[in-house]
Amino acid sequence: MKRFNSKNRLRKYSIKMEKKQETAPVQETDFTGILTTDLELVRREIGHNSDVNIREFKLGYTEIRAAIIFISGLSDKELIDSYILKSLMLNFPAGYSPGHHSMGNSTLKEFMITHVLTISELKEVSTLNELITGVLKGKTALLIDGSPISFILGTIKEKQRQSLFLF
Repeated sequence: MKRFNSKNRLRKYSIKMEKKQETAPVQETDFTGILTTDLELVRREIGHNSDVNIREFKLGYTEIRAAIIFISGLSDKELIDSYILKSLMLNFPAGYSPGHHSMGNSTLKEFMITHVLTISELKEVSTLNELITGVLKGKTALLIDGSPISFILGTIKEKQRQSLFLF
């Protein structure tokens, strides 16, 4: 009896994406900066996959909406909860004024990189394909309302290492 788990589903999804790319050139779809629209693009591309988690929230006590996207089993959920969501939802400075940021000047983006995100691997992406590729590798995507740039955060779940004791 074949065991059907999330890795099998993701493998099938990856093969499906590769075939899709072989049959028709994939257009590089840029993000709009409108969170609702960008999340709809992601949902349309990924489809209805129960392993894909999309978590919407507000940055700290501001009205700035954001969302993270990751795949259960490939991404380290403890790392996401402790270092990404906690930083963005609870440790985001209460004094930060949503009217103070300007995505055109990238001040919120720079603020996020230098003061909020406490994770070492961080990459900026501006297209749907770059985001999907990162998420399928086990990384976490962060989208912020008002920003046409998304972040890909290094949250790949490390395989459990077995210690060998040599005496």
